[in-house]
Amino acid sequence: MCGIRADDTLECWGHNDAGQAIPPAGTFVKVDGAARHGCALRPDGTPTCWGDVNDQLYPPPSGTFASIDGGERFTCGPRAAGTVECWGEDVHARHPPSTTFQSIHAGRGANVCGIKPDQTLECWGLVPAINAPPTGTFQSLTLSPYYACGLRTDGTIACWGDNAQNQLNAPSGAFTNIEAGYMSACGLRTNGLIACWGEDYLGEAIPPDGVVKNVAAYTHVCYLNANSKPVCSGLDIARAVPPDEEFESLSSGWHTTCGIRRDGTVNCWSDLPASGVIPPGAFEEVAVGFGQTCGLRATGAIECWGANASGESNVPSGNYTAVAAAYNFSCGIRTDRTLVCWGEGIYGQLNVPPGEFTAIDAAYRHACALGTNGTVACWGTGYRGVTTPPLATTFSSITVGEDHACGLTTQGTVECWGADPLDPFGYITNDDIPNETFTSISAGGGGTWGITDRGELLCWGYIVRPSQD
Repeated sequence: MCGIRADDTLECWGHNDAGQAIPPAGTFVKVDGAARHGCALRPDGTPTCWGDVNDQLYPPPSGTFASIDGGERFTCGPRAAGTVECWGEDVHARHPPSTTFQSIHAGRGANVCGIKPDQTLECWGLVPAINAPPTGTFQSLTLSPYYACGLRTDGTIACWGDNAQNQLNAPSGAFTNIEAGYMSACGLRTNGLIACWGEDYLGEAIPPDGVVKNVAAYTHVCYLNANSKPVCSGLDIARAVPPDEEFESLSSGWHTTCGIRRDGTVNCWSDLPASGVIPPGAFEEVAVGFGQTCGLRATGAIECWGANASGESNVPSGNYTAVAAAYNFSCGIRTDRTLVCWGEGIYGQLNVPPGEFTAIDAAYRHACALGTNGTVACWGTGYRGVTTPPLATTFSSITVGEDHACGLTTQGTVECWGADPLDPFGYITNDDIPNETFTSISAGGGGTWGITDRGELLCWGYIVRPSQD
């Protein structure tokens, strides 16, 4: 993935098998990336590309462009006059019409749609059904590999293309923003509420209501509503049925969610028989792993209960300021701010980095910690860049999912790294992250959830059942 720094230079990180993490020097105003290549627009409007670029991607066309947008194997850009030129491997998307456009949008597949000066639509590419957009005038577009949706100038939504999961059945009413996922889509209504439609196999079409105070995610997601009561949805809904009581915070793991009540005591719910007995008394923090749960006392002591086949519940002596739990291992930050992990270590989960840290999170067989200087260090299984965080960004908090991780920057924006949950061979980019200011984030499975500064819960990615091999 890549980003433009405050000084307008490029920074890329993650997997680098094709040189996609080594951007060119200079300053840029726009960057767009895919799994194995990236393209960026210089201040003078000229494009450049790097990574897995063949003779069709590099060099890009000469001349200047107003912007760029691309898919996995191609990039397109409108010229100042409004004509569009595309380049890359995808022969279907590389031949735009001679029409002029005021904006274009390319999805993850092999189609592109554009809004013409009269605000009507025209599309081209591989999927014929996407190339037949509805009539009328539009203000914005969003594309998936199989269908597309547009926000009309009156605020209503129209979708077209494949309808295998009813993803074309958009709700009525006025909206300000829309986003299409793989087989489901969501829109933000003018009253600030979210509406979703399409595939609902994992609860992705059931958005939360009202203001959200705290969110915890893994293969399901739970959040605290405005009344401090948990609401849950997603994969294996039986494990996501919470008690009707108030909590201060939540933590979700593979089979279990736990919450800390206002008096500090812990209650947990799960689709499995209870694993261990919850210790009595108050906790400051709780972390749910695969079969174990660990809690941090106000005294600095950590207590773990549940599974212990690999020693994941055998806490080293000493006092701590933070705790994390994952698949057969657990971690903590000591009072001197150093790290320690215990349990299974065959993937390097116990090989903690040196330094001083303030926060830690773990999932599956890897972990990340936030340094006192705001940078992130990760260790464990390095699957598709999950242990390669951006080094030039400072964060205020971090969250770790099964094969990806995200950080909340000091400005309230989000950056993620690791595997793309929607691409079995790709690497995550920041293109799908909502352009919002967030106050907290939580990654679980293949999805990420964030609470905006308006109290809204937004989601991106895909919730998947983690493999256990």
